[in-house]
Amino acid sequence: MKKEYFGHGKLMLTGEYTVLDGATSLALRTRVGQRLIVSPSPDMEKALLWESIDSNGREWFWGVFSPAGEVMSATDMATSARLSSFLKVCIDKNPSFNIAGLTARVESEFDLSWGLGSSSSLIYVLSRWADVNPYDILNEAFTGSGYDIAAAQPSQHNALLYRLKDKSPQWEDVDFIPSFANELFFVYSGQKQNSREGIKAYRTLSREKRCAVIPMIDDISKKILCADTLSSFEECIEEHEKIMSSLLEIESIGRKNFPDFTTGSVKSLGAWGGDFFLATGKDAPEYFKSKGYDIILPFASLIEK
Repeated sequence: MKKEYFGHGKLMLTGEYTVLDGATSLALRTRVGQRLIVSPSPDMEKALLWESIDSNGREWFWGVFSPAGEVMSATDMATSARLSSFLKVCIDKNPSFNIAGLTARVESEFDLSWGLGSSSSLIYVLSRWADVNPYDILNEAFTGSGYDIAAAQPSQHNALLYRLKDKSPQWEDVDFIPSFANELFFVYSGQKQNSREGIKAYRTLSREKRCAVIPMIDDISKKILCADTLSSFEECIEEHEKIMSSLLEIESIGRKNFPDFTTGSVKSLGAWGGDFFLATGKDAPEYFKSKGYDIILPFASLIEK
């Protein structure tokens, strides 16, 4: 019997890095995500066949795993090792989870280089299939806040306020559908930022310095939800950029790369220096195209609802 599970992609609008210390982050669920399709495989009586398909319909990974989650054969050893570790956690947490005789096909709806949550949406759909807590899988592999796991979960709401309290994830599903949404654009930087390295650098800062900004980030995250004009929204994200720039001792993306963009605002999304950033104002598409950025996605085309 075929089963299907879906997990959303994500973008972090506020709270980058500071969410690790308990700040409230405003995160967005993307329309696109990853779908896991599990079906019987008569040719694989004693093993699991895994297939990963990219957004162009091409198979980019193929692997065979034993009932215990061990790699039997694969097209890429790094990917198979990670999947094996995920499967072993699932089997350990749920001994009745049986993967033998099945094909697991993961279909991505977004370019896997975009940083929209290929790992987090995969972890979520795998946890649904195995009937285990997705954070058990996450804790095996990553050191992030886990906001992306919460964002992967289907909801009637397109956003969430997420925080860690005593290291436990807590979130409230909310809607972020501003009246000025048609003047919000997500621009793909073309660069991939290593989140682990960013977190490592952030951890070198004193805890006192990191925690001092938490009340300010909390306030901005909540103010953004109430912003009723583009100018009030821009004030919030510009203030957020100033706070994080001072904390990280890194020049903000707007000041560093786009000082001549004067008709809108620019904000990093998630780890600074890679993946997508947010640009505001109706002139943004033309400006960033002139700078050589080919992927500029309107808010409504990417964010759920």
